[in-house]
Order: sequence, then C-alpha cells, then structure tokens
Amino acid sequence: ANLSNAKVSHVLPSAYRRNQVVSQFSLFSIVRAVIMMTVEILIVFTNMLSAVRERRREIGIFRAIGYRRFNIIEIIIVEIILIALASGIIGYLLGIFSAKMLAPTLGIDLPIAFDIKLGYYAVSATMILALLASLYPILSAANMSPDSAINDI
Repeated sequence: ANLSNAKVSHVLPSAYRRNQVVSQFSLFSIVRAVIMMTVEILIVFTNMLSAVRERRREIGIFRAIGYRRFNIIEIIIVEIILIALASGIIGYLLGIFSAKMLAPTLGIDLPIAFDIKLGYYAVSATMILALLASLYPILSAANMSPDSAINDI
C-alpha cells in the first residue's frame, strides 16, 4: 500500500502525558476522599457527643429504672445505624443525580449509571465511619452514673 500522503506522529509522548495527568487526578481524588472522610468523622463525633450530653437526664432515668450499660449502647447504636443508613442512601442517590445533571453542562461525555455494588460500598463505608466516630460518645453514655446524670442539669 502506498502511504505517501500519510502523516506520522509520535503517540508515545502524548500517551505518557495523559497517563501522568490521570495519575495526578487519581491522587487528588484520594486526598479529597480522605479529607471528606475526616470531616465526616468529626461532624458525626461532635453531633453524637452533643446528643449524649443533651440526653444525660434521659440516659440517667434509663439507668435508674434498670437499663444496663449494654442496653444504652444498643439504643445509641441503633440510632446511629439508622441515621447513617439513611444518610448513605440519600448521599449516594444525590451524587448520582448531581453527576447526571452536571456532566453534560461541563462537557463530560461519560455514562453515569446507578451501580448497586458501588452504592452498597458507599453506604457500608458511611455506616462504619459513623460507628467508629461514635465510639467515645457511646461509651461515655454507657458509663454515665444514674444519680449524677439525673441531678446534673
């Protein structure tokens, strides 16, 4: 075949530059995800700590009528799991919806589809992080003495 009009160009340098850009964006995404998880942990920690402090009297009454430490832990863990489950599902769905709406306006032509496996991992990670962030508030609520909690306003 005669290729006299063909134009030859080096593909390797441009492919190398593309791989560098993709790896930099991947690193940026990982750093951003770690920062977001840290912020999530701090928000959950402060919210649960304030919720336990606001409910000191209620927890004290539970302890005074016979609830054991395990029962208090159980009540708070169920609350955390339900809130984290709802938050994870809503966050995942909002993320999918936002990506579908913003991608065309930014000129991004990628298929954005609902992925049940990714949703499961996102919701599971949210629940695990919420439970980890709530360990100290849970233990402080469980170790609260009934008399000091009831008398402390």
